[in-house]
Amino acid sequence: HWFLSPKDFLQFRAEWVPYLDRFSAAVHNSELPHFERTRQLSHRQKLLLGNQCPKEADLEPKVPKALPRLLCVVPALWPRDLKDITEMALTSLADCDLCIFFVSSKDAPQQIRGCQVVDLSTEAEVGLDPADKHTVVVDNATGRSEPRFNSNSNLLAKVSHMMLHVAEVQQPQHRFDWTCLVETDVYFVAANFRRLVSLLQLSPKDSHWLGHEVLANHLYNGIQIEPNSGSCLSAFALQQLGQFFSWFVLRHRRQLPIHEHPYYFQWERPPLSGECRPFDPNTGQSFYQTALSACFRAAGVYPTDPRNLVDLRGRLYYPNVPVEKLPDMLRPPERPNCCWGEAPNLDGDDNDFVFAGLNYLFLRCRGKQKIWAADYPIVFHPHLCTNCSAMIGFKKTTLRQKAVYQLLTNPHYTCKTCKGYRPGYDRRFAKRKSARP
Repeated sequence: HWFLSPKDFLQFRAEWVPYLDRFSAAVHNSELPHFERTRQLSHRQKLLLGNQCPKEADLEPKVPKALPRLLCVVPALWPRDLKDITEMALTSLADCDLCIFFVSSKDAPQQIRGCQVVDLSTEAEVGLDPADKHTVVVDNATGRSEPRFNSNSNLLAKVSHMMLHVAEVQQPQHRFDWTCLVETDVYFVAANFRRLVSLLQLSPKDSHWLGHEVLANHLYNGIQIEPNSGSCLSAFALQQLGQFFSWFVLRHRRQLPIHEHPYYFQWERPPLSGECRPFDPNTGQSFYQTALSACFRAAGVYPTDPRNLVDLRGRLYYPNVPVEKLPDMLRPPERPNCCWGEAPNLDGDDNDFVFAGLNYLFLRCRGKQKIWAADYPIVFHPHLCTNCSAMIGFKKTTLRQKAVYQLLTNPHYTCKTCKGYRPGYDRRFAKRKSARP
């Protein structure tokens, strides 16, 4: 190993990152034309490469006359998640232009609190939601009896058909600029996402995928995104996914090989430890992120540049931690990874993984700030509904979704467990009353 002083490292980064970007673009032939058009660094990218921690957290976005239109989609289990999705519809999803819950049960209603409900039980690969099989356990701390359900074994197939449904039914009407995937324990701040894409001036007519990126195992899997933690796809990226999943489902049902897809030989560039097998019963849910990343790559959809997901101080727009625990949980590790060939410390805390590969973005401000989420963060996780319990003890200790909603939208609301932290909420980018179709 060799080491550079912080000052020398920053100088090295400023001089070599543009060349590394060109190398990365050359690896993905499908993205090369886009990079050719944007060879020159933007003003914001140049600011990210400075040597001093900036006083400004980020540039100020212009509020467009027409706000980006968001479609929020949620894979859910019926009736297990009824309480969760009801509270989501009344809080975080109320700021989406349209919200849809995807379940797999003929007993589900067609609408819940202004959000549509789509039944995927007719799709053979999805099957019925495993909601009726559970055992009852007693919580030793409270003495209350609670149901323990089987794992959600149809999540991967459900999300695959969910993308296909949105691409075929919703997107052809060209009503939405972005489609965002949200789990039932994720709080997604739609207004702050609109703010970010307006700041970055990202066009929905280009292929973009934004979300909580994972670079901890990039030597084996490249850059990945946690799909259901509020990740958002541009309209064009969704169109690419729709075309791929339509092709994939047809060949799967006819038992034809899938390796003839034009993008197949690019699935392993950068490398990936799994393949796109959303309907394989042997693909466990622990490989959900890897399997879905492979499918997205097969469609030609890749994660966005990591620089798009931090502010000028290297703070995350997708912190993906509970809001009241953020001041303590989210911070760069004391010993950053020194090189691309070193894996994160397996004995360390979660920050070794969250900040892995981002040294060049946070190093200049390390030790100079206590909050490592951007001023207008987009995702907090996990947060359950007010009347929901959780078998995982950690989830019982986090704020309920209704409380997060109050913290964001009500300046008079006081959070006693947030240690003074209050995330920003840009009302200028909140859904306008006439936005819902």
